[in-house]
Amino acid sequence: MEPLLLTKDLCKRYPGVKALNKMNISVEKGQMVGLLGPKK
Repeated sequence: MEPLLLTKDLCKRYPGVKALNKMNISVEKGQMVGLLGPKK
């Protein structure tokens, strides 16, 4: 089955901060996924 959402080596940078570095996600139909970040 093909995933509904697929990322490979996802990177995200802000000035002075590397928020994501090569993140891989595969979300299948019926799955619930949450991402948590730092508390500010």
